[in-house]
Amino acid sequence: MESGSDSDAPEELTAFEGIKQDEEIRKIQKENIIRVAKEGKERRRKWAQRITQGKADKQEDVEVKETEQQEEEEEDHAVPGMLPSNIVDFLAAREKQTFASDSEEEEEIIQQKPKKKRKQKTSGPETVILKDLPRQNACATLWSF
Repeated sequence: MESGSDSDAPEELTAFEGIKQDEEIRKIQKENIIRVAKEGKERRRKWAQRITQGKADKQEDVEVKETEQQEEEEEDHAVPGMLPSNIVDFLAAREKQTFASDSEEEEEIIQQKPKKKRKQKTSGPETVILKDLPRQNACATLWSF
């Protein structure tokens, strides 16, 4: 065993390296929070889409058949390995919609901070008027004792 061996000792960092490492960790944490929020939004969107899909399923059957025919026709003319233009347009429109709603929901999350309830201020002890208090039966029980 060597006395100069520090393999088990924690890594020593300079102040600059420590600050840089801390910034990287904070950046990763911030990205993770944003990613989790987006995944939650996507999950809720898919859930809502699945619910509404059952209602509109009958209407979509006709539309699906038409789009399949159009896709087959476009695939014949499309460049191999590339998506047809109508699908690309559809995806671009969907991304614009989701990005708009994402930014609005992120602002709502930032603005939603729990509000603290304030206690009502009391001006001190209440004043009690002795004449208004009902008499106790203690006096009667004392005399009988």
